[in-house]
Amino acid sequence: CNRQTAQAYAVTDPSIIQECLKSCVGATCFDNYVPAFITFCADIRPYDMPAEFYLPQIDTSLGIQNCNLVANSLGVSITLLSWASHSDIDEKKLRNHLKIPDYCEIIINAVAGYPDLSGAVPCRKDSNTTINLV
Repeated sequence: CNRQTAQAYAVTDPSIIQECLKSCVGATCFDNYVPAFITFCADIRPYDMPAEFYLPQIDTSLGIQNCNLVANSLGVSITLLSWASHSDIDEKKLRNHLKIPDYCEIIINAVAGYPDLSGAVPCRKDSNTTINLV
């Protein structure tokens, strides 16, 4: 419906980034310098809840995919961090660090920067394994 509810909250201050990373389960493998931390959110006010419960996640995820593609074309690497196992305390801390309002649902977090190395591009799956014509 072209609601354009996606919001991104970003920080480049190393001390705040380290605090934000503590809120993300599994984000402990990064070294001490991470150039940017981004939280992708959806402003949930325009949605008809509970009927449209999943739409904020879908709409924002489509925008995140585009963000990743643009970043990659500019040589920037974005690594998505799971938000599925966060606690209420993690959410409260992250909202406080990034000043995220209550009407924004946190969808996923990410770190971004210029990679030192590039990994091998995985082989493309055969379309016969992903497209099912009935």
